[in-house]
Amino acid sequence: MGQSWQGAAACRGMDVERFYSDDTEVITQALAVCGGCIVRAACFAHALSRGEAHGVWGGTREQQRRRAQRRLRSPAA
Repeated sequence: MGQSWQGAAACRGMDVERFYSDDTEVITQALAVCGGCIVRAACFAHALSRGEAHGVWGGTREQQRRRAQRRLRSPAA
C-alpha cells in the first residue's frame, strides 16, 4: 500500500509528539483529530501492517491495535 493517504491526513503538519504522549488528555485530543479524518482507515491499516506498537494511529491506541493484530492472526473458529 502506498502512503499517498498521508497527504490527506487530518494530523498532517501537527506536532507528532501529540500522538505519542502518555498524558490521557493529550491522547484524547489526538483521538479527536483522528475521529474526523478521512484517511483514518488507511492510517489504521498502515499501523497494523507496520506493527506500530506506540502512539495513536487511525484513531486507535496501542492496546486496540494489539487486539486487532491478535484477531487477524487467530484462526477462524
